[in-house]
Amino acid sequence: MIYFVIAVTVIYIIYMTYKNGEPLASISEISYVAKHHWEFMAYMLFLAVYVLPVMYRKSSPGTRFLTYITALGMFMAIITPVFRTHGAIFHDVGGVITCVACQTCILLNHPILLLAWFPYVFFFLFMRKENHCHPVFWAEMTVLENMFMYSLI
Repeated sequence: MIYFVIAVTVIYIIYMTYKNGEPLASISEISYVAKHHWEFMAYMLFLAVYVLPVMYRKSSPGTRFLTYITALGMFMAIITPVFRTHGAIFHDVGGVITCVACQTCILLNHPILLLAWFPYVFFFLFMRKENHCHPVFWAEMTVLENMFMYSLI
């Protein structure tokens, strides 16, 4: 099932990037590119429902609570899809909670997966100005990649 979630994620993000006409600034920007805000909400809920239970099962008993905190952060981002006009702080805090809790869970269970952050750090420090890419989008993609890899191990 994780492979299906990965396929949906890749196809959906490529489609939304194409529809936007330029690289997305963040995954949350999908709520503005999509015809309806609920599309972003549905995708994030789909992601949470299918990935977080797998992460919970693969986590050690002492770190399982981090998947609940990850879910809380995702829920905070999900319920504020119109983050540019309403709930920007709530949305951003939810995103930070999701990233920190998820990556902490991975750090405590399979720290080798955090090596995925090295290309992001390298790119952000040395190549960002040349390519005009959005660092938030690529940070979110790194978090997603780590979630998927953790679920597959």
